[in-house]
Amino acid sequence: MDSSSIDKASTMVVATLTTPKKAAKGNLIGTWGFSAKAAGLTITEMQMTMQTGGTWTGSMKSAGDDKAEQFGGTWVSQGGSTYHINETQSYNSEFDVTLPSGRQY
Repeated sequence: MDSSSIDKASTMVVATLTTPKKAAKGNLIGTWGFSAKAAGLTITEMQMTMQTGGTWTGSMKSAGDDKAEQFGGTWVSQGGSTYHINETQSYNSEFDVTLPSGRQY
């Protein structure tokens, strides 16, 4: 293996997204996860649990952090598999998410 191949292999980032079983049908409820790894080492990991009743909690830990950062907030359905999410614990931010509706394409 030449040095060019070694450089490419050592800088390749692998991202993994995990979703609840019913997410493909537009259901937000459950645990979501994201991780990114490079050269076998974890760069960052995030987990969010969306609960019935309109609340959610989450945590994120990046390489070099002593402990995971905690966050959470509220969410509300806007219909049509679209949700408005408020993060109220750490960043006071908000965004919209639209999931697949479960239709066959």
